[in-house]
This record gives sequence, C-alpha cells and structure tokens, in this order.
Amino acid sequence: MDFDADIRQQILSRLPRSPEFDTDLAGMKVRDLLVVYANWLSRLVSPQARRVHQSRALHANPLTADSRYAPGLAQIISRITNGEDVTPHLSKRTRKGYQPARAPQRTLRRRQDLDLILNDWGIHHLHLSTEVDTDGFFVKRDGPLLFAAFRPNDAYLIDIVDHESWAREDLLRVIVDEWLDAGIVCKVEGIRGPSISESDRLNLRGAGVGGTVIEIDGRSYSPTAMISSAGTTFNAVRSADKLLSDLTWFQDQIANSADFIPQSLVTAGVTPPQTADLHFEFFESGYGVIERNTGCRLILSKSPE
Repeated sequence: MDFDADIRQQILSRLPRSPEFDTDLAGMKVRDLLVVYANWLSRLVSPQARRVHQSRALHANPLTADSRYAPGLAQIISRITNGEDVTPHLSKRTRKGYQPARAPQRTLRRRQDLDLILNDWGIHHLHLSTEVDTDGFFVKRDGPLLFAAFRPNDAYLIDIVDHESWAREDLLRVIVDEWLDAGIVCKVEGIRGPSISESDRLNLRGAGVGGTVIEIDGRSYSPTAMISSAGTTFNAVRSADKLLSDLTWFQDQIANSADFIPQSLVTAGVTPPQTADLHFEFFESGYGVIERNTGCRLILSKSPE
C-alpha cells in the first residue's frame, strides 16, 4: 500500500505537459503535484447537464445576433444544456497542464498553464466559432469571447466582449446585479474597494495578487475565487489538502482496526480477499481506494453534482 506512488502515477498519466518538464514533476512533493493537477482540472468544465442563465447584458448585446457569432453561442448553449463537452471552445492552453516558473519570467501572464482571470475571478472564457481548427479538436480562435461562470448545476453566461477585457469590472457588475446568490461573488461589509485601473489589475494578477475588493454602486464585493502568489487557484490548494486529509483518515482507520477493510468490503457487498490489495484512484467522479482483487471501490470523496 503506497498511496503516494499511486497518486504520482495517476497524475502523471493524466496531466498534459511537455516531456521536458517530467523531471520537475518527478521531484515535486505529492501535495505540490496535487495542486498542479487540481489547477489544471479547474480549467476544464465537466460535461454534465446544466441550467443556462443568460444575462440581460448578453441579451442586449448586438453580437448575439451577429451571424459570425450567433451559431457559436447557440452551439455552446446546446452543449451545456445537454451535458456535452465544451472543451473545444475553451483555451488551447488547457493542453498545458504544467509549465515551471523560471527566473526570467517576471510575470505569471506568460505561463500557459495558468488562467489568471479564472483563478482570480472564477470566470471562464469560450471561443464562439463553430469551425474546427486545423488540430481537428478546438474551434478556431477569432473574434470576441463569451465570458461565463460555471457551477455544478448551472452555467451563467455573462457577456460577449473582446480579447482585451480580462480585468473589466463590468463582468463582475453583471454577476452582482443578476446572480449575487450564485456563489461567484460575495458582498463585503466594512471594506471599501480601492480604485484600480484595468491595467493595474492585470499587473497585480501577473504578480499573483488578487482578491481585490471591488466597489459597485457604493457597495463592496469580492469574487469567491482567489488567486495564489503562484498564480494557481486557492481551491486547488484546498482540494489537495482535503485529499491528503481523507487519505490520512483512511490509513488511521486501517492502523486502528484490523477489521476496517474487511468490514468495509462486506458492507459494499463484496467477500473480502485473504490479503487486500489497496490502491488510491481518481474515479470519474471523485476519488477513493480500490481493492484490486475484487474491484471494490471505497469512495472517500465525490465530485459535486
């Protein structure tokens, strides 16, 4: 039973990256490797059916009726509603699961493994073309972008804006005005948001500084997403710590009771083998431990539905 080795093997078999970075990844502590993996996963949108909410700003935007973008918007909405994969509309950088921080890089904005607006504000951007690019998978990169926030059962389509809108406060204003209870932003009491230009906000993000309080109509708000000094999302750190805590609990149960595994297998309707062969595994939804002789899964955590 070597759960650390299982975690390493599973992450390295799933994480997209250039082979030249394998040495860096192999030298990482398991927790750091889990943060890298969780940060990459956060850039994807799980293919499950969601309710689609379109903002008033989006409905009023003439680009939604533009023949260049309307078919792409309709395709995205259809894929979200039906639980289909929207990855072809996401950034091609989702194929960059890891890129090391090198000394010459004075800003995180050059890192292809980081989506800074997502990690800072919790907002994805999607490309609106319906034409498949030369790689045969992603749609072509052109024109304005659809900005959206995703939750397990809901998708919030904010607006279609140009490529220079990565720090545009209007995106947060739409969320505050229409979906304040969706968990994307929260109201902050007793703190006033400083006046920061879009260029300054981009520079702060590039230095791994986010979570700035923003004042809208005299009230202060903050995105629930938070960016770390490394440019990753704090949620990646939290999920890594939770996974390791869950595994520690599981190992403690084994250490404290010789009957823990047999009883767990019996409860799952499986006859315990003479010797259990336990391995950590990421499941399609969540993670846990699999007993390989029987194929029985002992689930430690489920992904939110």
